[in-house]
Amino acid sequence: MCGLIGFIAKQNNTRTGELVSQQHQDQFDRGKEGFGLIEITKKNVSIKKSTEPIKATIELLNSDAPAIIFHHRKSTSTTNTIKQAHPIKITHKELKYDYFITHNGTLRNEDDLFTEHTKKLGYKYSTLEKSYNKYGYSTEKFNDSEAFAIELVRNIEKLEKEIKIEGSAAWIGIAVSKTTGKAKKMFWGRNDGRTLDIIETKEGLLIASDILNNDAYTVGQYSMEEINIEKYLNRKTPPKNIIDTKLLTTTFINFYEEPKEIPSLPPPSKNDTPTHPALSNKTSTNLPEDDRKVENAYTFEDEQNPFPMSEIEKVFDKKVPRVQRDMEADISMFFNLLANNDFDKDNLEYEMELTIDQIRIILQKSIENVDQIKEGFQLRGETSRKKLEKDIQKDENATRYKTDEELEEEEQEEEEYEESLLDALPVKAIY
Repeated sequence: MCGLIGFIAKQNNTRTGELVSQQHQDQFDRGKEGFGLIEITKKNVSIKKSTEPIKATIELLNSDAPAIIFHHRKSTSTTNTIKQAHPIKITHKELKYDYFITHNGTLRNEDDLFTEHTKKLGYKYSTLEKSYNKYGYSTEKFNDSEAFAIELVRNIEKLEKEIKIEGSAAWIGIAVSKTTGKAKKMFWGRNDGRTLDIIETKEGLLIASDILNNDAYTVGQYSMEEINIEKYLNRKTPPKNIIDTKLLTTTFINFYEEPKEIPSLPPPSKNDTPTHPALSNKTSTNLPEDDRKVENAYTFEDEQNPFPMSEIEKVFDKKVPRVQRDMEADISMFFNLLANNDFDKDNLEYEMELTIDQIRIILQKSIENVDQIKEGFQLRGETSRKKLEKDIQKDENATRYKTDEELEEEEQEEEEYEESLLDALPVKAIY
């Protein structure tokens, strides 16, 4: 799942970055990893990518481009790297324009499309990279969104009659002149697998994955809306209503109809009899027990002393949620500060960096606790098992006999410890 945002301003002095940032906060949970920003002006197109939200937010807030496309990603087919972040550029000699595409969705036939695009059509995937597992073996991976993007632009330029994807898709993209580098068209659409909302306000036209406004409507299934962004940006007077202008058109997109496999069953035979023991006179046969053992660091099991994984899970159930809670709380705190304008705008970047350092210090203690538990996966031998069992029992007893007052006191001590870490900073904490 990813998040898409597009915005076209009506006035040249509109703070588009701030408006898009507000929408980003509303749909922040759709993607917290890779980020991409397309700034569209009359003169050129600017692309900025990042792999963490702070840099992306700073770039977004500093943008005043009259048209913006923003993508925030949840990594699925590939890892979180700059190379995999959207937008994805599609260029080829058979195409009239270059394209920058942002996509939300997943494909099931990306490998088949990759073979067709690279072997038959001569496309080069910009997201193709080697991935190494823990044993050192490498495999080639690519972003499935690039396979969709190639299918989309070839359909736009009428090189294909249909988009041959199996899966879901919503998108926002632009077509760029190969000679001038200026944006020619901006377009957005979807099939039936992902939603895409749109609303026009006094500031401009907003397109996004989740618009929390009752006046917003959803883009139609299997359709694409397109605006001549070059003519729009060169207009002399701002339009009162972008949707009703002749610059905006809607077209139907023909998607490949996925084959539906209907399982065929053999015709029943007169000699067929129930095979379930409860419905048959036949006696069931018990298979011999499988005495094979799995010996690895994740089961704590060897030939003599099996150590059940469930005991380790108990420890993780107690430790990991605390770390997750702290991380979510601190990230939410940061965006609440951002939403309430509690940052000093004249020194915005510095205060954001300070907040990041504070979050890292607060989380350090909890992360160290989890790291200590993770080290247990590397323990071997009877001594290590006994020590781990003792630690688990101690942890269970401590939790079992603590009163509510004791638990509150323990939490108070942890908060005081965190505050002491913040006091050690050279600059006073802002919260």
